[in-house]
Amino acid sequence: MSDAQTKPRNILGLIAIAAILGAAPLMLWLGKGRLAFAYLALSIAAGAGFFMAAIAGIVSPEPFAGIDPSTVISFPLWAVAVAGLLHALVLRPQSLHRPWYSRWYVALPSIAILGLAVTFGIRTWLYQPFNSPSESMQPNLMLGDYFFASKLAYGAGSDPQRGDIAVFYGTRDEGVVYVKRVIGLPGDTIEMRQGRLFINQTEVPRVRVDLALAVHSEQKLTFYRETLPGGASHVIGEISDVEFADNTAPATVRPGHYYVMGDNRDNAADSRFPQQLGTVPRENFIGPMTVRFWNSQGVPLVGRPISNPSTE
Repeated sequence: MSDAQTKPRNILGLIAIAAILGAAPLMLWLGKGRLAFAYLALSIAAGAGFFMAAIAGIVSPEPFAGIDPSTVISFPLWAVAVAGLLHALVLRPQSLHRPWYSRWYVALPSIAILGLAVTFGIRTWLYQPFNSPSESMQPNLMLGDYFFASKLAYGAGSDPQRGDIAVFYGTRDEGVVYVKRVIGLPGDTIEMRQGRLFINQTEVPRVRVDLALAVHSEQKLTFYRETLPGGASHVIGEISDVEFADNTAPATVRPGHYYVMGDNRDNAADSRFPQQLGTVPRENFIGPMTVRFWNSQGVPLVGRPISNPSTE
């Protein structure tokens, strides 16, 4: 079934749709279904490709400092929209007969509804984006980092692993999301002695390292590579070994709970502070960090310390 038209689509209408909704709805309105899906795929590829280029160091976040990812992603999408508009202007004189989906009440909202449904499904069951609002996980998560957490990793009976950078809900402030590193598993005894981490009465080895990436901090940090039981290793930052939480009483992790700590050891509210957080119950965990894809403060994504997963 199609609607016969004697006049081409209005040029101002084409421009408005391209500017507001993008190239895919524009092609639907023009009656070009295959091109609509082609431009939809191109838009997705352009947005994903931009952030993949940032991850690879090809695109630097520095020129976009202070701009959040939802705005940054509009730049490649606008480029696709302009290409789609130029293409539509070429096709416009011949596009006089259009199918049912070219009606405005179908063409204009359909791509948006599809996009919202796909986004909702990905965020709910696969990967959810988060950002790092503080310096508590430096040098591994910088202030302004945006990253994905896997919603699948802690599902189907899988539990947080020692060394994971995990996203979870707080224990004292309902609804507030935290990101910290999993240090202690159920049954472990965790203790700090003069700035050194002990797990089950055994000192966790650490080796001083230098970083290629500059880390902003009000006080000078010294960096160490720490290796947890099971082989997971990561870099931590410390002001000194005589700070407020560098000596703690032994704490045994309850069943079904996990002990978490910030990598910026002297600037983190974590399980060392029972009144603020304490140990985290299993049901509060959302998922582990998988990949950083942007930094709104202009900090490069390349040159970050490498974290090695546990072999347990």
